[in-house]
Parts: sequence; C-alpha cells; structure tokens
Amino acid sequence: MTLLVYKTLLEDFFRKVLVPLEKDEVYIALIVARKKYGASRSEEMLDKLILKRSDTEYLVRKFQKFCQVENCYLDRNTGKPIPPESMAVCIDLTPRSAMKAYRDFINSVERWSSQLTNLLLNGNLGEAERVLKNFRRLDTKLFSSLAKSPARSPYRIVDIDEKSNVLLKKVLDALKEHVVWVTETRGGYHVIVRNNRDTGIIFHEVLRGLDKVELQFGKRLMTPLPGTMQGGFMVNGKMVKL
Repeated sequence: MTLLVYKTLLEDFFRKVLVPLEKDEVYIALIVARKKYGASRSEEMLDKLILKRSDTEYLVRKFQKFCQVENCYLDRNTGKPIPPESMAVCIDLTPRSAMKAYRDFINSVERWSSQLTNLLLNGNLGEAERVLKNFRRLDTKLFSSLAKSPARSPYRIVDIDEKSNVLLKKVLDALKEHVVWVTETRGGYHVIVRNNRDTGIIFHEVLRGLDKVELQFGKRLMTPLPGTMQGGFMVNGKMVKL
C-alpha cells in the first residue's frame, strides 16, 4: 500500500509552494506514526528523506518510492507491522543548509572519536563499546544536523486546529494576498503564508486571540503533504487566489 493517493495534487503543491533550492540547500521529509492515528506510541519517526533537488518530476519520483509503507515498519511496543492508517507524510517547508549541517555533524563525530580514544586509553572498554555504537547511526546524526540548520524561511504556517469554515474565512480575510496555499489536514487546516513583516503584524493584531489558531514559524515548518494519507484521511489542498 502507498500513502500517495493523488499524484496530481502533490505535483500542484510542489509547483505552487516549494521554493527552488539554491546553493547548498536541501529539503527534508518524514513518515511519522502517531497514537491519535492508532499507533501504540505518542509519536514516532518511521523514516526520513533528504531531497537534493526541487523540480517536481524528481520530487514525485522520490515520494512514490518513499510512500510505499505496507509491512515496512514494526510497532516497538507490539512487534506487529504499523498499519498505514496510523501514518502521515510530512515535509519541512524550510530549506536546510547542508554546509551548516556539515559543521554540526563533523563536530559531533569528532566528539565521539575523542571520547572513544580517551576511554580506550583508560581501559574503559565497556563505555568505549557504548560510544562506538554512535557510529552506527551516522545517517541519523546527519539528518538531525540538517533539521537544526535552516537556510532561509520563506513561509509561516497558520495552524487551524479545527474543521471550521468560519475560522478559515477569518484567517483568509485577514491575511489576504499573503496566503499562498491552504492544506486541509485530518484535524483542521494549514494556511501557508509568506514570511514577511506584514504577516507577523496581522497575526498578532488580528488573529492571535482566536481559539484553535496558532502561528508556526522559525526553524521547523512541518506540514502534511497534499495528496497523501494522514491517519486515514487524504490531505487536500489548493492554491489561494484572493
């Protein structure tokens, strides 16, 4: 089974929303399982993906492979395969800097190497074996370094945590021409807006007091991918023209 069910919508999202990557930039994406979707744990990252290009054809090919999840991941608590209905596919809208990540990655590896050398010289073989295991997860460390290394922040997300057309209309009316895309998620809406001074002012002066409405900005802007399944719900979306 695949989590990608509406390829045309996914292509539209890539073309309309993702900014072209520059210089050393990459995008990152995740497959997650959540307890509220039916998994046994509160939240678990099942798989990760580094995207080195931003053209739509490349991205679609990558996600067609990435979204094949049937019997691929085991629940740590039950030992049984995690059902696709418990999963979601998310992408971070903030391009990451590979050069920034490289510096963080190298610092961590050098720290592990120094620890390992000191432990071996002191004859602490048990602790040395524990530190040595860090080198098994170099790929995880690299991904973690990328996640901490934003290159630029083209967007903010207004997260509406309720399926309310009234709330959605208030947000769209307030932000108007700054809105780029609206994603309908399993539990509400992600309104993707341009990251500029005006959007910050509008949110804090007009929208901040609204219940169930939160502004996301900064280093991480994870959002479910339109055209994929999120906890058994197909994520929908459209470009907004106001």
